[in-house]
Amino acid sequence: KNKTNWIGKDDIFVKRDKENHLLNDSILKTQHLSTFDKRRVKKYIGKLDRKMMEILKRKIIQNLAMDFSL
Repeated sequence: KNKTNWIGKDDIFVKRDKENHLLNDSILKTQHLSTFDKRRVKKYIGKLDRKMMEILKRKIIQNLAMDFSL
């Protein structure tokens, strides 16, 4: 089964292309955020364009707003 079939309503699908350098199509899980120290990153595997970053930013803000309204 293709993992991209498991997209939730708050997830964002990112198609692999020459610009983002991703190895595979990917799913951004906006409700499952974690943080890490940038010094621990050994290498970057991809990059999101401005449009995708704006979409991601809006989804994260929406999810955080919902969490605080409880």
